[in-house]
Amino acid sequence: MADLRLKLEQEQNENSELRSKLQASQSAGREAQTPVLDTREGTLPACVEKRSFAGKRSLAFTLFALLLLVGIGFSYYAFNAGLLTAPMKKPAMREEVKKELAYNDLFSLLTNASASDDLKFQATLLTEALVLKSDSPGENSLYDFKNYLYLKVSISAPRKGLDDETVDNPYSMITLTVDTDTANPLSHIHVKDIKTFYRKEEPVSIMFYCAFPRTLLTPDSNTLSLSFNNKKNKADLAWDLKSLRAGSLFP
Repeated sequence: MADLRLKLEQEQNENSELRSKLQASQSAGREAQTPVLDTREGTLPACVEKRSFAGKRSLAFTLFALLLLVGIGFSYYAFNAGLLTAPMKKPAMREEVKKELAYNDLFSLLTNASASDDLKFQATLLTEALVLKSDSPGENSLYDFKNYLYLKVSISAPRKGLDDETVDNPYSMITLTVDTDTANPLSHIHVKDIKTFYRKEEPVSIMFYCAFPRTLLTPDSNTLSLSFNNKKNKADLAWDLKSLRAGSLFP
């Protein structure tokens, strides 16, 4: 009986040790399955602060976009309602000619010529600026530029010479046309006498002045043409008035 009791107590002790080991093993398994929370100081507040800043920035962008849409909508409504007007474009100003031309340059631009084997016909549109730049600016008193248009005319026939009719009265052979209006030289205004050049005793060239009423010209006049016509010869000259006025060469 004593041996049996001793064996029973040993088995009970062994069962107790096995139960203790089993409980310890189960406790260790539960601890391994439970996640470990990071409780370090500062982790959670930093995350919260970052999210807060991003939220504020997003809110600011949203408010800006709303204000921009409201502004565009109001501008569109105000423009259509006439509350706002678009700025008018100023017309481009034509650059004024600042450089003054010398007499020779101005004379060349105001002079036109037509030449053939038998006749050379040349004329210069006289302006006050041209006369004042000439060698005799005092001659300006001979002209009335406000009421008359003057042309200095030269006719030459170096091969056959000029006939007597042309030499004595060239004014009757001259015609001025401004666009569609035509006129003859004013017979009572010659400025200067006819100047005749001879080869031996034969007249080969004449120079004279013609005056026409300035009423022929208007600010809208485009073309001025001068014609010479006698029994033997005919010649025409033309000036582009718009081009001359654009260059401030002709009033």
